[in-house]
Amino acid sequence: MAGYDPQARRARPSVTDDSPIDDLLGQMPVEPVEPVTGEPVVPEPPEDAVRNMPSDGEVTVDGGSAGGETPSGAEARPPFDTPQVEMTDENADRLQRLAVLGAVIAFVLLLLARRRRTRR
Repeated sequence: MAGYDPQARRARPSVTDDSPIDDLLGQMPVEPVEPVTGEPVVPEPPEDAVRNMPSDGEVTVDGGSAGGETPSGAEARPPFDTPQVEMTDENADRLQRLAVLGAVIAFVLLLLARRRRTRR
């Protein structure tokens, strides 16, 4: 380690104009950044979306309503609903206790079988 100098300046690769992240974005054109004027930049919605929007604000998707209605046969709950953490923990705890109980029972049966063999 005699030739190592931790404070030595090392050459860094230069930044390329084409970033590998750009491939992940697909075919989205990269727009130049405009100077900040103090007002937030709000993108304009597509004209088709504005023309097809009902006046009451209700949005329809694939013929169905995105409002509070639920389809027939479905439970009334918000999307991405997950069970409570406590319920998940209780189920995991119960499963672990049953696994330990099964291991203890198997160990006791193994000891009993070994004891019977040694007596004969």
